Amino acid sequence: MAAAPSIFLTVFAETKSTSLLPAPKVPFILAATQAQLDSTISILDQLILEFEFQVNTLTQLEARHHSLLKISHEGPGNPAVEDELTSIRCGWRASMARCVDLEYCLESAISCLERSLEVAVLVTPLFTSAEDLSMCDRGGHILKNVQDNFEDLRQRRQFLTQALFLSVQMDNLEVAVGELLWARDNWIIEASALSHDILTRDPVEVFRNVNHLEDEMTKLIRATVHASDEKTEQIVNKLAVVVDYVDKLDFSKLSNADKAQAYLLKGKALNVAVPIMEQKRESAAEAKTCLEKALQIDPGLSDAWCELAEHEWMLCEPERAVAPLQTTLKLNVSGIMHASVVIHLIMEAGITGSPKYPVLAGLLVVPCSSIKQNADALWRLSMLLRQLPAESTAKRALFECSELLDLLAPGGSSKDSLSVSLRLAHAAVKADPTSGRAWECLGNALLTAFLSGPPDKTAGFIGRSLAAFTQASKHPSVVAQPHFHYNRAAALHYKDDFSGALVSWLRAGLLDPAWPAPRASATRCLRAFRKMDAIVHTQAEDFDKTTRKRIASLISSLAPCLAADGGQPLAKLLGPFRPRKQGSKSAAVTSTIPDLEFRLFKDLKTGNNFGKVVCGGVVTSLPSDSDLALNLLLVDAEGSFLVLRIHQISKVSVGCLTTCHEHSDLIRNKLLQV
Repeated sequence: MAAAPSIFLTVFAETKSTSLLPAPKVPFILAATQAQLDSTISILDQLILEFEFQVNTLTQLEARHHSLLKISHEGPGNPAVEDELTSIRCGWRASMARCVDLEYCLESAISCLERSLEVAVLVTPLFTSAEDLSMCDRGGHILKNVQDNFEDLRQRRQFLTQALFLSVQMDNLEVAVGELLWARDNWIIEASALSHDILTRDPVEVFRNVNHLEDEMTKLIRATVHASDEKTEQIVNKLAVVVDYVDKLDFSKLSNADKAQAYLLKGKALNVAVPIMEQKRESAAEAKTCLEKALQIDPGLSDAWCELAEHEWMLCEPERAVAPLQTTLKLNVSGIMHASVVIHLIMEAGITGSPKYPVLAGLLVVPCSSIKQNADALWRLSMLLRQLPAESTAKRALFECSELLDLLAPGGSSKDSLSVSLRLAHAAVKADPTSGRAWECLGNALLTAFLSGPPDKTAGFIGRSLAAFTQASKHPSVVAQPHFHYNRAAALHYKDDFSGALVSWLRAGLLDPAWPAPRASATRCLRAFRKMDAIVHTQAEDFDKTTRKRIASLISSLAPCLAADGGQPLAKLLGPFRPRKQGSKSAAVTSTIPDLEFRLFKDLKTGNNFGKVVCGGVVTSLPSDSDLALNLLLVDAEGSFLVLRIHQISKVSVGCLTTCHEHSDLIRNKLLQV
């Protein structure tokens, strides 16, 4: 079957190229802009909170640092305070480093937020709703608040940084001045083998190897002389550091209190260096100018008044040193009285220790520094009074000072310098029992009273003086001073502790090799006692003819001392010191001390011989080991010799004594109660 033919039909069709419309992009842009703003704002909030926390931490650290510095000034050398100060400064450095990082991050985040807002502004025409438009306004407000808050925190941080920087500068200045004072007082000890044990302990215990004692002492003396030569250079170098710190201070940014403190510290440092500077007049003038500037800024700065008094005193103007110390006394007494009134009110109200009254509780610590400064003024005034002449105008004004008289312990109405000086020294110790300088001053005042006062009233003063020196020796700052050992040696000398006196003179000479007084005193004492020892152990036949005749005459007149019952002749020799059993009860002169027992020189023992009485004649005077003591050689009835020392005897009394020995039986047969 044949296939049917194909039929082709022409089809006309029109084709057109088309494409799908893309999805709208506006919602995606808005979402991305919103997300960028939200994330940037969130990061900024976190950074601002962290920055604010660090600034608050710095504020707390600065406040604690300031309070610790005040505590440290009132009681320096407290290890707990020093450790906490170190810890605070470490925390401060860590917080400062964190603040620097946060400031950089905040600046970057703020820049990012600004760019995000710029993008949001560019796409504003695409916003279709009020909610979308408010996104820009909200971001702008947040940016402004963040910028204001950030600027405020940054200014606070800069202020705290500056405050701490100034505080650290002031602290460094105080440390530098402290190092200068330490070099003045302790350089010889530090730079030589002169240890604290040598200055306080028995040399027999310190120098155990007696065989090499001379070599050790020679090495020690050479080391101290070398250290003394270096001391001047050390003081000059440390003074330069102090001056450099002061020059670097920006006084325009310092508070008035810090300005006054800076001038005070510089004046104190210059005072230390004045004695060793070549241009003493210029250095002294600069020191006084600094102290006067400090007082002009803060007239209530007690330390500056005390330092000004030291300055005037150092320039040999003790008259002008009284007024500054008197001002210090008035300031501190006012502070103590104010605090006492507050304490009285608190105690009456029964609120002591109550947490509801922290301000009143804080006032309870006010008297501490005032009392300490009060003690410093008192012992300085005590020393000054012993140096001022009797006709001193400043002394008369001081005696009329009501603040001074109110602080003195009851001691009668006497207004003589020695009495008031002694009462001032006692008041200084009472005000601050922990002050080594106050104890030292009391020891010196008692020693002066012993040497200058009436014997019947000052008999026990030398023992009390040594007790005060013992208390002062517990303070290293006092033990390092040569004048302390020199004055202590004088007290030991008049107590007849000659070995102790020689050791103290040696210590004074080691601490100040250029000072001739300790060497001269020790040499004089040694020479005198060598001669005494030689004379005492001389046989009678070795004396010259005149002395032998005198000794024989004295022994002959003392013959009743050898009789079994001396009777009336011995009673006549002993006078009021005879025991009751010697002589008749109807004798014209009877014993006023019934417990005495008569003995010869050979019966006496080393040390105290209470209740014993001996009788001897004066052979001759012996070499003097002091300007205030008379040494005599006595002989008893057996021909034994004994040395008699008489203290507190004037030149007129010595002359009368020599004349009476030649013409008076009572003094010729010298009575000695041991």
